[in-house]
Amino acid sequence: MKQFIPYRSKILLGLATLAFTVALGAGLAFADNVQCKQNSPCSVTVNQDNGNLVVTYNITGLGGTSVAGWAVDADVDGHARCKNSGGNCPEAANKFGVTDLHVTGQFKVHNGNASGTITVTPQSGLDCPGNQQPIILDVSWTNITFTVEGVVLLNVQGPLNASPLAACS
Repeated sequence: MKQFIPYRSKILLGLATLAFTVALGAGLAFADNVQCKQNSPCSVTVNQDNGNLVVTYNITGLGGTSVAGWAVDADVDGHARCKNSGGNCPEAANKFGVTDLHVTGQFKVHNGNASGTITVTPQSGLDCPGNQQPIILDVSWTNITFTVEGVVLLNVQGPLNASPLAACS
């Protein structure tokens, strides 16, 4: 026996399908339009005072959303030491190997645009004894990508370096 679907239900089902298709298409168009503004492009630098990676962005094409997701991926390599409160460090320089960093977050969007900076701090992974603190002596960033809503806006091979960052007595 054939099931009867009233005419009004067919119209509602058709409208729901159309709304879903339009929403899906709008989501795809949203990601396709994300770009750095041409008069103020996105950039990446290294702070020479502390070795932090700084991504500066001025983005358009973010559609009708209020927030957008971002990711910064990079490889970081360098040297660190333990430093005590008297400013002294052990003799051995401790190299921290290449570390793959993946940092994510969200920023606010206003009228389809967003601008600002994202700061990524290098981590040495150095475990210092007592009251000593790890300090970064030099850092090298490579293979840096900045992605917003799945669109790669920056791809910098590097290296971007900062040295010397700290001193030991």
